[in-house]
Amino acid sequence: MADTSLTLDEIVISRLESGKKSELSSALGEAMLQELRLKGCTLKCVANTLPRQIVARAIGVNNSNLHKLYRRKRLSRVQSERISDLTAFWAEMNGIFMHDDLVLDEWLNSKLPALGGLSPMQMMETLPGRKALREILNRLQYGDFS
Repeated sequence: MADTSLTLDEIVISRLESGKKSELSSALGEAMLQELRLKGCTLKCVANTLPRQIVARAIGVNNSNLHKLYRRKRLSRVQSERISDLTAFWAEMNGIFMHDDLVLDEWLNSKLPALGGLSPMQMMETLPGRKALREILNRLQYGDFS
């Protein structure tokens, strides 16, 4: 059974810590949490770690209005789910690129033929975009370039 003493905020923050695997990384464990909404201060931590524009677009707000959400007691459930997915994806990418920030940054900003000439950074903003990137990363990880 999942350790429900952890919060979604703790799980999301742990994903941002380089080299640290989230203590509760399973989807089932996350789904069993009592509180599924993130605190505004957790969003601030995420926005200070990940590209701010990606964080803002992932939750459907203007980059200049993102800071207003930092003061909220809790984000909406949809916003929280999107931030959770974004940080889970960020942790996956870091693991695949072995926490090499230079290589990861180069990959994120490269226009890839597999993405129709878009960069992974452009695709990270949406759930379908992250799904497509997960498929590409899976092929990279396992050497499937067919």
